Amino acid sequence: MDRNIAVQTAGQPQQKPQAKPAVLPEIRQDLALYPAEHDVDGAPLWHLHDPLANKYYRMNDRDVQLLALFGQKDARELKRLNQLIFKDNVDKEELEELENFLRMNNLVKGDAMQLGIYQNQLDKAKEQVSWFAKYVRKPLFFRFPLWNPDKFLDKTLPNLHWLGHKATLYAFVFITVLGIYLFSRQVEDFFSTFQYFFSWSGLTVYILALAFIKILHEFGHAYVAKAHGCRVPMIGVALMMGWPVLYTDTSDAWKIASRKKRLQIGAAGVAVELVIASLSLFLWSISPEGSIKSAFFLLSTTTWLMSVFVNFNPLMRFDGYYLLSDLLRVPNLESRSFNMAKWWLRERLFGLGEEPPEHFRPPLVVYAYSVWVYRFFLFLGITYIVYTFFFKVLGTILFFSTLFSFLVAPVIKELKVWIGLKDKIHWNMHTIRSCGFILLFLGLIFVPWQRNVPVAALLRGQIADLYVPEAGQLLSMPDPRQDVIGENDILFELMSPQLERDIQQATSRYTELRWTQASQGFDSNLRSQARIVNSELVTQNEILRGLLEKNEQLVIRAPLSGRIVDIAPDIRIGDWLPSGLKIATVVDTRNLEVVGYLEEGQLDRVELGMPARFYPENPEYGVIDAYVKGIDLVAITELDNLYQSSLFGGNIAVREDSSGVQNLVGSHYRIELGLYGANELSQAKVVRGTAVIEGKSTSFFNRVRKRFVAVFLRESGF
Repeated sequence: MDRNIAVQTAGQPQQKPQAKPAVLPEIRQDLALYPAEHDVDGAPLWHLHDPLANKYYRMNDRDVQLLALFGQKDARELKRLNQLIFKDNVDKEELEELENFLRMNNLVKGDAMQLGIYQNQLDKAKEQVSWFAKYVRKPLFFRFPLWNPDKFLDKTLPNLHWLGHKATLYAFVFITVLGIYLFSRQVEDFFSTFQYFFSWSGLTVYILALAFIKILHEFGHAYVAKAHGCRVPMIGVALMMGWPVLYTDTSDAWKIASRKKRLQIGAAGVAVELVIASLSLFLWSISPEGSIKSAFFLLSTTTWLMSVFVNFNPLMRFDGYYLLSDLLRVPNLESRSFNMAKWWLRERLFGLGEEPPEHFRPPLVVYAYSVWVYRFFLFLGITYIVYTFFFKVLGTILFFSTLFSFLVAPVIKELKVWIGLKDKIHWNMHTIRSCGFILLFLGLIFVPWQRNVPVAALLRGQIADLYVPEAGQLLSMPDPRQDVIGENDILFELMSPQLERDIQQATSRYTELRWTQASQGFDSNLRSQARIVNSELVTQNEILRGLLEKNEQLVIRAPLSGRIVDIAPDIRIGDWLPSGLKIATVVDTRNLEVVGYLEEGQLDRVELGMPARFYPENPEYGVIDAYVKGIDLVAITELDNLYQSSLFGGNIAVREDSSGVQNLVGSHYRIELGLYGANELSQAKVVRGTAVIEGKSTSFFNRVRKRFVAVFLRESGF
């Protein structure tokens, strides 16, 4: 939905024409005047419609009365009307302001002076077209009219009046309740439908369903506007950053004095989607499996949810913006709130004492700053998308041009206004306070006051995992309540019948071969096989030795002293355990170490021996004093543990490849911290936390500069 209105009256400053005619110009005969909703203070207002530009201009009652004086060729007749209607209560300046307003908006007939003004406006508009608007913004943001639906709406509207009856509303409520009831009986089937859309056919259904509901959304605006007597001259497509968005021109809604009816027009699109969602939920419950059922699923879930979040957002010029504009009774909400917020900022900073552009309303200031903050992050996201979806050279150019146009240029424009006000700015409480805040801000940005270098780190002892060497039966295991174990203590004992049989067979064969070897001196046949027997004896000896070593491994001993943790759950003496099962972990909780991962941009701020402190994620372990013990000379590209991986709740951003390797997003250097009298770990074998190193001082600006240069050098490999 789209509306055009200019809230501009004769009392507001206008660019004045260069010369003045002797009499007031004649108003264009194609203009139309409509009563508007009363102002906040109860004063009557009017809307002047320009059908050529399809714009509405809001005027107060006084200006509308003064229009009766325009078009009078005779100065004496003009004076007579002034005496008759206004009792000589109209001065020359008031008429000049109204005339300037009408001429600058081309609302008077084209006399010689008006033609000159129009030509000047065209020339100035051509001069003000920047290269960015011509080559970047225009290709990425433009409108393409598709169809004038006005006659079609006139013909079909009588057939749709039944949609507004109470009986239809009651039927809709009944179907909604019934659909929710049927949905509650098929919840698992409903959410399992998501899996269908991870395919090309599912994507096709999604696109078609989305296009269908968006078309009905726009027809919702159009039909409600037509029902309230408005003309709907255009339905088209607006391209925003390459993404097509349908729009409907409902500017005629401004000729409706009833705010309630305008709100109905603004909410009609989302209301249509909600109705379709409820009907689709019911139809999904009774439809057979297939593409149609999947389409009903989409119409009842994702499409209307996205529409609500996007269209009801008042911070962009979608349906929510016009609804908020009508609720606040502030047409042209965006421009008026921006002007109010700029005035408020200048008054807070400089205390100029100027009058506000209109009656001061705090909600306008809050709205303006909300829009600026929201669009700041939105345009940052847009610039990143522009950079990502184009090849590097073009992406970089579009990135910086978009960043400059949407973020930097408005700031520069406001700074120029401040420079123009330098003669009005004097020392007062406002300027003193502003200077203090500016100095504080510059100090926070440029003064090197930041010493602490935070590093994602781990506190851990020496770790040894224990595995079942051979499948067998568990004969003994340690008491889980045992606090401390010594190195080489027996922890688990297993028995493998298969291994015992193999040992018995190997022993028998080895004994037989030894007997054969010993009997070679008494039998010539055995002497002829001596080489074969000796070779087999050596082989059998190795087999037996290997089997005995495996048998010894069934007695699992502690490889180091410390504490046994993570005993495999649900194992009991007498259970049969498979080979390779991780059965427990031994942690040496006395010899602790802290391993951290330092970002490349902070490397020049850290040196060996610098003091540090380790702050565990779990505060029960307390803060531990440390120092920088070692720094790797080469950056790592893969994370060697999962505890600090962002995929598992850690603080280091990683991307997992198809083989499961945790690849670091940015360059990091592995560092080791020595500890000063650290406490022993209780139960955990690894404690995740943050090490804060007292590094070299640096400023926020210097950190951002280094980061920017690093990213630029990394991404500039065209």
